Amino acid sequence: MKLEDIQQFIEKHAGGFSEFQKKRAIELLAFSKVMEKVTWTITPSVHGPVSLMSKDPENLRKMDAIIKEQDEQKARRKEVGMAITREIAREYQQTSV
Repeated sequence: MKLEDIQQFIEKHAGGFSEFQKKRAIELLAFSKVMEKVTWTITPSVHGPVSLMSKDPENLRKMDAIIKEQDEQKARRKEVGMAITREIAREYQQTSV
């Protein structure tokens, strides 16, 4: 759902919102504003295919490199997720219905 659609809905119906609904509307607006700026990319591993059954030293090195790469990506995703959460919280504080 687009941010403009959410804003129009809130403008049209905000007068009848309960306090709980107002808070949820503010959360939705804050989330939508922040997520509009987020982009997603999928990057393939640079290490190529591996066999989970092979004990070949080259294959094992590739597997280790892929595991390290995945751990680094996981840490980066956590860092980005925390930054998104902070930005949503900041938007929430600045938004009113």
